[in-house]
Amino acid sequence: MDDKFWEVVNRYIDKANEIKDETSMPQASSSILYAAARYNALNIIMNSPEVDCEHQIKEHIEIYEEFLRNSFNHLNGQKRT
Repeated sequence: MDDKFWEVVNRYIDKANEIKDETSMPQASSSILYAAARYNALNIIMNSPEVDCEHQIKEHIEIYEEFLRNSFNHLNGQKRT
């Protein structure tokens, strides 16, 4: 993952923090998760053959789980040090 990837990730996190300050962390978390699901659904629909959509959905779920577990382990380790 290149520098641009991390720049964009940080922009999304900054926006989520703005939303958290306006609402709550659970509201920001569920909203960004739903927004990502909607955006990724559109991405799959626009860029995958119809027969491949189920595979793409499963792949996105696996990637999300990996990102979530890696982030949890990273942040949980930081919290404990």
